[in-house]
Amino acid sequence: MRRGQLMAAPAIGWLAFFFAIPLLIVVGISFLGRTPYGQLIFRFTTENYRRFFEPLYLNILAYTFGMALAVTFIAFLLGYPLAYALARARRSWQQIGLLLVMIPFWINFLIRSYAWVIILRSQGVINSLLLSAGLIDLPLALLYNDGAVLLGLVYTMLPFMVLPAYVSI
Repeated sequence: MRRGQLMAAPAIGWLAFFFAIPLLIVVGISFLGRTPYGQLIFRFTTENYRRFFEPLYLNILAYTFGMALAVTFIAFLLGYPLAYALARARRSWQQIGLLLVMIPFWINFLIRSYAWVIILRSQGVINSLLLSAGLIDLPLALLYNDGAVLLGLVYTMLPFMVLPAYVSI
């Protein structure tokens, strides 16, 4: 056996143990039956895969792909110009800009999600400002809709668009 293969053996073993084996377990469980309460029945069935083609699950899949395309498109529209501007800026401005792009990575995802809830809820920051300015009479439904999901996903994925684009530019 060559030296390179010997050096790669621990990494391959690590991947097999923590990735391949759990994946095989999930695939194996997917062929088992379930009781009405969700407990596993150890008999082989393809019912789970047949149910995938029901309209409910196909609609969910289509919605998911549509949302993923929208998030990718919006993140590209916002992220690429930002990455281009960062790449062309002076060195000191590049460092500040990269720091601002990376700050969300330092904050837990759950905390960032709750921050958006505080901003978008009926008594949140945006509705409070609009109500106090007299621009609206009743709070807007900014939370628990497709727009809020899109906003949260774009906010989450934007650094993943900016940083690779910045590096490539």
